[in-house]
Amino acid sequence: MTSPSPGGDAQADAMSSMMMPMLLLLGMMVLLMVNPSIRIALSSSAGSVLEPMLPFHQAYFVPTVFIVGSSIMVVNTIIRSFFMDPLQQAHFSHRSRQIGKQMREARVARDTARADKMQTMQMEMMPEQMKMQSSMMKPMVFTMVFIIAIFSWMAESVESFR
Repeated sequence: MTSPSPGGDAQADAMSSMMMPMLLLLGMMVLLMVNPSIRIALSSSAGSVLEPMLPFHQAYFVPTVFIVGSSIMVVNTIIRSFFMDPLQQAHFSHRSRQIGKQMREARVARDTARADKMQTMQMEMMPEQMKMQSSMMKPMVFTMVFIIAIFSWMAESVESFR
């Protein structure tokens, strides 16, 4: 019988911390699909903010979609940059590249012991990487409310545009 890997519990913890924001996001989307009154309320609140800023939204719908979509991307990128540590991300990226390089060299040299060691190192890095990815996913739960509101407003605008 094999012994469990040293990072087994850490991997499970990292996976569970990553799943919670995703389940919350899924639950929020299901709630919005089932209850249209929430979607209509979000749409009208987004419309009250966006319509004064875009006075041409009824005449020129395509430029409105372009402007709103671009602004969503910019705001989402700015919000996500507050939750992300670029030094830590660069560190993980560098470590992953070095381990991958070492693993390729070990496979070319047919050094199975070194290849196994590199694979073990990759498995030990996995919980840390999942924790970093989880921290990057958490702001998505908050920004998704605004994105759904804006897209609901756009859908309502398209219905009145016809």
